[in-house]
Amino acid sequence: MYQLESITYVNAASIPFAKVKVDGNTLMVGANGAGKTTVLRSVLYFYGVHEDSALGINIRKKRGFREYYFQESNAFIAYRYTNGYGHILVIAYRSANSGVKFKFVVEQEPIDDKVLFFEDQIARSPDEVWRHLRQMGYEMSETVSTLSEYRDILYGKAGPGWRKYAFFDMKEEHSNFVQVLSNIFINSKLDASSIQKTISNAIPIVDSIDLDQINRTIESFNGRYEDVVKFDENKEVIDAILRALVAYRTIEQEKQAYIDQFLSNQKAFEQKKEQLEKEIANKRASLDDFQKRFAQKKGALESQRNQLRDQTNLLKSDVKKAEKLLKEYQAQDIEKKLELYHAKRDLEREKVHLQKLYDELTDAQRSLKEKFQALREEERANFTAQLQADSDALRKIKDELQTAIEEIDATYEREREAYEKKKQEELLKLEAEAKQADETEKQAYKAYIEMKNRTFFKEELESASKEVAQAKAAYEQAQKAIEKYRAELQQVIKSIEAIEREEALALENLSIRYEHALKAPQEELNRLHSLLSVDDETLLSFIRKVDHPHEATLTTILKEEVLLNTQLNPRLSEITDSIYGIRIDSEELEKSNYSRASIESAIEEVTSQISSIKKRFEEEKSEIEKSFRNRLKEERSRQRQIDEALRVEEIALPKLKNESLKADDNYLELQKRAEQTKEEAVKKQKEALEQASMACQTLKDRVTACKGEIESTLKQLLEKKREKIAELKRKRKSEEQKFQAKEESLRQAYKKRLEEIEKQEYEALQKDGVDVALVENYKRQIDGIDKKLQEIEKISELVQRYIVHKKDHFDQLEEKRLRLHRYQMELDEKSRALQTMQVEYEAQHKELYRSIQASETAYQAICNDLKEVDDPILTELLQKHQKRSVKPTDERLHDLIKHIHAHENQAQKMIDTIRTQQDLLYRDIGASNTLDLSVRYGSDRESVLHAADELKNFVDDGKIDQFKEEISNLFALTINQLSKQTEDLLEARDEVNRVVDKIKLMLRDLEGISVIDMIDLRVQHSPNKILQKLEQLQTVSEEYDFTGRNNLFNHDRSKLDGHYRAIQLIKELRHELDRSGKSELRLDDTYTLEIRAIENGNDTGWQVSLDEVGSNGTDVMIKTIVNVSLLATALGLRHSHNEEDATYFHCILDEIGVLHPTYLKELIAFANAKRIRFLNGAPNQQLVSRFKRIYLLTNKRNKTMIRPLLSQRI
Repeated sequence: MYQLESITYVNAASIPFAKVKVDGNTLMVGANGAGKTTVLRSVLYFYGVHEDSALGINIRKKRGFREYYFQESNAFIAYRYTNGYGHILVIAYRSANSGVKFKFVVEQEPIDDKVLFFEDQIARSPDEVWRHLRQMGYEMSETVSTLSEYRDILYGKAGPGWRKYAFFDMKEEHSNFVQVLSNIFINSKLDASSIQKTISNAIPIVDSIDLDQINRTIESFNGRYEDVVKFDENKEVIDAILRALVAYRTIEQEKQAYIDQFLSNQKAFEQKKEQLEKEIANKRASLDDFQKRFAQKKGALESQRNQLRDQTNLLKSDVKKAEKLLKEYQAQDIEKKLELYHAKRDLEREKVHLQKLYDELTDAQRSLKEKFQALREEERANFTAQLQADSDALRKIKDELQTAIEEIDATYEREREAYEKKKQEELLKLEAEAKQADETEKQAYKAYIEMKNRTFFKEELESASKEVAQAKAAYEQAQKAIEKYRAELQQVIKSIEAIEREEALALENLSIRYEHALKAPQEELNRLHSLLSVDDETLLSFIRKVDHPHEATLTTILKEEVLLNTQLNPRLSEITDSIYGIRIDSEELEKSNYSRASIESAIEEVTSQISSIKKRFEEEKSEIEKSFRNRLKEERSRQRQIDEALRVEEIALPKLKNESLKADDNYLELQKRAEQTKEEAVKKQKEALEQASMACQTLKDRVTACKGEIESTLKQLLEKKREKIAELKRKRKSEEQKFQAKEESLRQAYKKRLEEIEKQEYEALQKDGVDVALVENYKRQIDGIDKKLQEIEKISELVQRYIVHKKDHFDQLEEKRLRLHRYQMELDEKSRALQTMQVEYEAQHKELYRSIQASETAYQAICNDLKEVDDPILTELLQKHQKRSVKPTDERLHDLIKHIHAHENQAQKMIDTIRTQQDLLYRDIGASNTLDLSVRYGSDRESVLHAADELKNFVDDGKIDQFKEEISNLFALTINQLSKQTEDLLEARDEVNRVVDKIKLMLRDLEGISVIDMIDLRVQHSPNKILQKLEQLQTVSEEYDFTGRNNLFNHDRSKLDGHYRAIQLIKELRHELDRSGKSELRLDDTYTLEIRAIENGNDTGWQVSLDEVGSNGTDVMIKTIVNVSLLATALGLRHSHNEEDATYFHCILDEIGVLHPTYLKELIAFANAKRIRFLNGAPNQQLVSRFKRIYLLTNKRNKTMIRPLLSQRI
């Protein structure tokens, strides 16, 4: 027997511990919130209903199953079931930070759940439970980590190693059965759609149609098809672009010719400019030579004049100076001073005589004088001796100090020389090493520069470069030939277009003349026809109806407005031969133009006239068409010849281009290799240079450090020396100051002693009786003479200078004045000669300058013309131009530039035309077009031309025809695939009918159900619009047979309608796909399932849902019967008449309290007959006789307690 026997809860949800047996009909009784639904959901979980939504859990409002049931790390739900191998225990638990996991255990002997899951009243952890089971010797499976693996094991879908744990071996997919279980539990209404999905899932090997893939395929087809259609619709725009492109190429060729002529003339003008430059330079050299010779002559004459002027100025200065000195001497009364100066000798003789008399008087006093003189000498000797002694002592001290200073200097020199000798050896060694390192660095740098300038693979690169040049030349030559043919072709096309325009104009003129000729006859014809079919109420109609005998007279006399008037109300009266009292002869009026015969005759005549005009028109038209046809034939023949030549060149062009690209690639590859090789070698040499530089810098730093150390040490020694010498010098200065103070004291004492001796001498002379008065008289005379001699001494220098000046200046003054007059006359003569020379020079200079000006005018004209080259637009054009050799002409560059600018403007107009037409084209064909047609991304000329060339290549290569063929094939493939998928799905729908028939067969046997007379199901055609479009496409495909070669774009009338209908259906299908938002079309989308029930004679009719049909209990009962039947159908093939092989399942219903006990009893019996046990929840006990087990659930303090109330055998 295969059945779920019991469920054990350990800390699961709000249940601390409980064991619930479910091996028969089981009822859970309890108030709302007691935990009935919690238990029922856990049973569904066992059968594989794992999604929260399928368990009826709204995760927006409640916690999910995993979070609610396994809140604790030691929470378990253990399910016991039996299968062909015996008793199996599967334990669900949740490990840390993971989902729910499972362990299968083969229960050889019954296990006490409390012993297994608890130790000392505390729940074990999962690892402790597994350890306990291993200690008890139970066989356990590996951990099952995913819910899908668990379902596969439970329903026998896992490998052989898991077979013993299978609940039973389900032959088909078990999700159908799981879905039915879920639907029974959670569906509050009986929706045919839920049954429909279950039935659809029961159909084996039915692939749904991938609507996303279809949408993508249709989107791809639609995009490509619409792009091709838009391309065809823009044929005139494309032709305009291509015509403008050809015109642009023609203008460019003419412009290039002007540029070539410009460059040739520019070169000739520049050569002429160089000739003029040389000519002007030669003339300027001649002018410079003339100026130089004139300057030399002028310089010599000016030199003579200047020399004479200098002599004149010098002589004038001497005369002026002499006159000035003479005035100064005269102002000082020089003559008197000269006389006094000449009396000097007489005064000196007189002084000698007086001195002799004075000496004779003072001889008696001589001994006394000598005495006092001796005293003076003694005092002087004492003063000198004392001064000498002090000076000697000072000199001795100085000598000692100088000796000490010299010793200090000698010591410093010895220490310095010793230190320098020691360090110099070290420094020389370091400098030698640094020099060697510097030399190594220089060699490394030289090698680095040589490596940097070296060319690798030079010969190979030159050879490859030649190959590139040859390949490019061949390619360019082919391009030029193509451009030539295209230009010729454009001319032919223009000629054809001109002929066509001329023909159209001629035909238009003919048509205008024809319309003008037809206008009057046609109007007359219309008028006549209107007279034949006049209104019944008009006077004319009345006359015709009554067959008036005077019809002709009346219609002739009366106006047409009167005859056709409908408001006259005509009627017959007495006939007279007068008209308002006037008689006339009517014989002349009996032929009327308004009689039917006359009108018909006139119509024939006018019709004949119109036919004649038309005939003449057709004849003239035929003649015009024939004339132009012959001309067009000749031009088109020429066009075909050029097309053929162009085709040959264009076929050869890609090959030449590939050869050029290949040669270029080879060259670039070789260049790259050379650069890589060079880069590696340079890098290696650079590393060597950096190492040498680093070593050199290190040694240089050491040399600098050593020099710094030497300099610092020597500086310290010098500072010590200077300090010692400074101390000694301070000592010497102190001694000198002492000596000077003592010397000054001695001098003051010596002077004072001499004054005392002089006083003693004067007193002694007076005491001896000498004639002091006479002596004093002589003394005064001598002093007077001395005074004069002193005055003479004062003026002697002035007098002597006057004597010299008189000799040098004053005596020659008159002679100098005469010589100055002569020099002035010679100077005037030289100035006149210079003026004459200047006039002659200016005349010759003017003639030479005019010649230079003439050459410069011609030169400037050329320069002005050449300045036009500085035009930025022209410069840009010249940079892009490939020069060709042409003969120079006399045409000015200015005029050529005007031509170039005019052609450039025309070319720009063509570019603007192309750009405008491209803008029109790109409105329909965007950048993401499926034709691989490049779209212009910029508005500059290169972008416009590139896009135009791409379009021309696209057209010339016939790419559009290739795309049409590909799209046609894609169209046929898409239609056939959709038809095949639709056909397969519709065939599966037939299988649905067979499944529904099985369910209907089971629903016919409602024995034991008293309240329900009949329940029936039926399959209806689906209202799904996507399916309808697919079926319509299948019909069109079968009708027109799109297999084989198809061309969507030809005009085969046998296929045209089918193509149009299919494409229209594809667009409508795309619209429905976008509107629906569905990603797939499943089997249950291909039909609609309806339910019908008869309850106590009341027929519900065919319904999609039976909600609120009859009483609420009846509604629940019908739903349950249908779902039980579905479950029984899903399990029908697995039932066995052998009780040991029988499989029992549960029908899980929550809140069955709305059912009457009688109905519930019938329902349970209906399910048990199909080996389906009821597992239900209710607020109170009911129908105890039909339940094997009843459990009471209570909730206290958020803990659910489960207590068995009833356990009986049924």
